Amino acid sequence: MGRFAQSLLACAVASVFTSNALAVDEPAWIELKAGKAFSINAPLGTSYTPLQGIDSFVGEFVNPAFETGLPYGTNFWIGFDYGHWSNDLSELAHSAGYSTERIRIDGRKAVIVTGATSPSGPWGCEGYVTAMYVVRSRSWWSGYPIASLEIHGCTRDETQIPTLHRIFRTVRFVEREPGNAIRSRVQDLR
Repeated sequence: MGRFAQSLLACAVASVFTSNALAVDEPAWIELKAGKAFSINAPLGTSYTPLQGIDSFVGEFVNPAFETGLPYGTNFWIGFDYGHWSNDLSELAHSAGYSTERIRIDGRKAVIVTGATSPSGPWGCEGYVTAMYVVRSRSWWSGYPIASLEIHGCTRDETQIPTLHRIFRTVRFVEREPGNAIRSRVQDLR
């Protein structure tokens, strides 16, 4: 193998390890699966709890350390909505006092919206909210989202926002056989 080919191979291998090592540097983090839909990495002690949705797959990630006060504690709480009608955050992104960041999650375009909230803020958050929206799959004929994920975190402590963003950046969708994503139902994701 020539030097150029060796260098190219080394760069490719390094980029694979770098892109998959988002939370590896977090010594006390674990991987959690949200049913058969996606996974995240979060601090040790976090657990996944499914909730009852109407037309989508919903749940939350909780950790006793998160819940030190009412309703969400001084740390944070994370909820999600995965389905056809997930909140695309466009209204929140255009609200005064909110910032947006465009990123890539698991190879897909995503947006993170962050801001301070009032006591009647989005998802009942008090203090600060940050949320991420990413489209998992689109209709081949219309281009409209078939399945998308909206994941949000509430905190009273602004210093927890970077931790929530680190968690969001670890989202990885569970790969399915081609064609099965279109036929999948919400019940199949649990």
